[in-house]
Amino acid sequence: MNVNLDLEKILLMAREGNRSAQTQFYNASYKPIFNTSYRILKNKEEAEDVVHDTLINVFNKQQLWPTHQNWTAWIKRIAINKSIDRLKKTSRIQLSEEQDLKSNFNEDFTFESENTQKVEQIYKALMILPEHYRIVFSLFHIEGYDHTEISQILSIKESSSRSKLTRAKQLIIDHIQSNL
Repeated sequence: MNVNLDLEKILLMAREGNRSAQTQFYNASYKPIFNTSYRILKNKEEAEDVVHDTLINVFNKQQLWPTHQNWTAWIKRIAINKSIDRLKKTSRIQLSEEQDLKSNFNEDFTFESENTQKVEQIYKALMILPEHYRIVFSLFHIEGYDHTEISQILSIKESSSRSKLTRAKQLIIDHIQSNL
């Protein structure tokens, strides 16, 4: 069963005003959109608002639907953009080049975990990161964007994206080591 095809069919019916399809689409999309937004915003209510705004956008933007049929990636991208816009509007984050910390940390860090406890430690450390680091880390390691895409999404240089990611990794490592 191709989930992406099913999602496409449900979305098409939802766009035509089918309330049952809209509910199905909402239920299928809520959790991934919420999780993506929450990792960026670190606020439940704001993440819920982003879910709502994202789904309204999806239903209303037929001319912008992806032609490559990668619906989930397209919807997540809308959620990421809306989450970042929300941060910028509330002035809780300033993704300027002046905030970059120059660091010489090892770029070879990989985000892999073999057990739940390590994942929980990393997640807790991620949630205490400053927003500009948490966003870059989430976009790179969790959402799978590369530095070119992150730089475009956040309107920063690629080198800034790399620097923020490196610093985020080191802060996570430091947090985990200090809590052992």
